[in-house]
Amino acid sequence: MGNRSIDHLKLVAYRTVDSCINVLGGRLGVGGYVQLYASAGGAKFEREDADGLAQLREGLEKWTTLEAESLDRVVLGSGETTDEEVDLPGPIDAEAEDAGA
Repeated sequence: MGNRSIDHLKLVAYRTVDSCINVLGGRLGVGGYVQLYASAGGAKFEREDADGLAQLREGLEKWTTLEAESLDRVVLGSGETTDEEVDLPGPIDAEAEDAGA
């Protein structure tokens, strides 16, 4: 995934696991909560704590809200946005440059 930060990769992993749990739930009986382990730079894998998981859930909610709004704009031609402003991180490339500085 190129120069993605560990936080970006955790969010992608969280979304993937959360989607699998939701899709496979119901009739197949798969359920539960996302548990995430991560490692950076060859360090030992560590389990994401409750606060980290809460931040990832919040990030996923923002991501899917923006995704739905963008899809509406593309498909419906709607230029409308929600009344609620969503606080987003800066562009990924800018964050990578800041980290290297």
